Amino acid sequence: MDTWSRLQAGLPLLGKIHTILCDTETDTVGRQPLWANHLAAGRVVAEVRRGTARLRGWFEPSWEHNFIVTANEAAVLVAEGERDLQHLPRQLVHGDFWDNNVLFRDERIVLVADLDFMGERPRIDDLALTLYYTNSTFADGRDNPTRRSQLRTLVDAYDRRLGVPLTNRERAAIPLAMARSALCFVAMIADADSEEVGRT
Repeated sequence: MDTWSRLQAGLPLLGKIHTILCDTETDTVGRQPLWANHLAAGRVVAEVRRGTARLRGWFEPSWEHNFIVTANEAAVLVAEGERDLQHLPRQLVHGDFWDNNVLFRDERIVLVADLDFMGERPRIDDLALTLYYTNSTFADGRDNPTRRSQLRTLVDAYDRRLGVPLTNRERAAIPLAMARSALCFVAMIADADSEEVGRT
């Protein structure tokens, strides 16, 4: 799923997957995956601070200071923005619907792989991860006013295949969930070692 046309094909499938999974029941283990590219709303400030705390002493002070300040400020802004948007309905979701986990043959989707990240969370958090990866990967035009329209088109493609369409509240929460997706990787530093961080 590495082109805009493939994303246009993939997002409706994500909507269909979410529709199928919305009534799926699982136990505690199924709701909490061993690995997740996910940072829950309401935990963003605490988890990002854990991650930035691990960075102290790993890098040159000037780099470390700027990164830590920016990450912590962003976490606070996201938390403030999400204050009135928390407690969205939760369900089982794919967890890593992106790139080489969605395989094509002759421009048709033939396989959705990597279910290790599947867990229970708001469906827009799953959608936001895909949109975040899209926006960061397709760097050309990211600052162009048309990018917002491109992302909205993907959201609409996803929404068309949902059994229960996105609410206005869910749509309003998507940009903040995308920002939280980026901050998730800062939070994950808390449990990583310095060599892993250096490679990324």
